[in-house]
Amino acid sequence: MMRLLFRFIFLLIVNNTFAQDKEAKLFFKDGTSVAGYAEIKEKGFLGFTTAPKILFRLSLDDKPDEWDHETVSKIEFYAFEYYKKFEYVNVKSSLGYPYQLLEVVTEGEVNLYLRTLVDNYFNFPLLSPGSPGRELYLPQTNNISVTMTYLVKRDNENELTKVGSKNRILKYFKDCPGIKQGFDEKEFAVKDIKDIVEFYNDNCSTIISDKSFVPEDENTLDIEE
Repeated sequence: MMRLLFRFIFLLIVNNTFAQDKEAKLFFKDGTSVAGYAEIKEKGFLGFTTAPKILFRLSLDDKPDEWDHETVSKIEFYAFEYYKKFEYVNVKSSLGYPYQLLEVVTEGEVNLYLRTLVDNYFNFPLLSPGSPGRELYLPQTNNISVTMTYLVKRDNENELTKVGSKNRILKYFKDCPGIKQGFDEKEFAVKDIKDIVEFYNDNCSTIISDKSFVPEDENTLDIEE
């Protein structure tokens, strides 16, 4: 029975990793780029986070090659009325993976990123051998959990900062009175984070010369999940 379950898990992982490729352009750190087809590989065995990889091929008939932050800076996906850009961002990581591949929502003095995790789980836990009390969940297709986390970062900051609440937004953008006023007058809500970041970049990016923000523990991105 366990052998069948693990075979099922393996097939799910393969299918998720090699899903239908999208048209894309891969950008290298040396300034060159190449067009082809790509898919992002972010999951490891049993859902453990691994260093993000890009599976890229020049044509659909080719075997994909793996690329990572060592040589690639970003990737752009294109389709009919569809465009997404993902960028390797250097961040602190307790798992030893200093780079995360994040979707770029908007850019400026403050960059807004989106991290999306899609997990499939069974409803019962298996205890991990050698890790007392740690639960592992086997994937299945009819119980899907989607976690979307918005993160901000200035170029001179070493950490990403979560902005999932009003208090966190106001604290990060404390040098921009217009954002607080927008909340007070109900023009801004937490869901308007893209508009808030763009407002900051357009109106507040020159208020003070030093906007370096030192996040507190509860605001920073916890890579280990």
